[in-house]
Amino acid sequence: MAVRFIKVADPNYFKKCLLIRKTVFIDEMHISEDQEIDEYDVLGSPYADHFLIEFNGMGIGNIRAVKNADDIQLGRFCILKEYRGIGLGTMTLKMFEYYYYNLGYKHITLHAIREAVPLYQRLGYTIASDAFSEAGYEHFLMEKYIH
Repeated sequence: MAVRFIKVADPNYFKKCLLIRKTVFIDEMHISEDQEIDEYDVLGSPYADHFLIEFNGMGIGNIRAVKNADDIQLGRFCILKEYRGIGLGTMTLKMFEYYYYNLGYKHITLHAIREAVPLYQRLGYTIASDAFSEAGYEHFLMEKYIH
């Protein structure tokens, strides 16, 4: 499998990321655009990084990192439906962790939809909150210390 984890600097790649997010979050999950797109969705923002996930040359996923003083908040992570279940999410999360570990970050947080909790737990993330509602779905705050 040829998987690429591309930090987005090119506007065309950024458009691909937003299109993938639209397909997954707005079209598939029926989350409103107002909830999906926020102040961190600006190319070149000093506060957020965007990554395109490519598989065999095709843009198939997206992940976003919001940078805080002491940690990274992983978000907007999605893989197109036809590419789920073959290990691409696991590979992407490992690349994400490696990238930020090498930048000196040691702590990652995220809001996981209930269905995704087992994926994150397999990779060492722990639940750090009770369930809460976000964008009409049940979520949990999860975290991991990377080393």
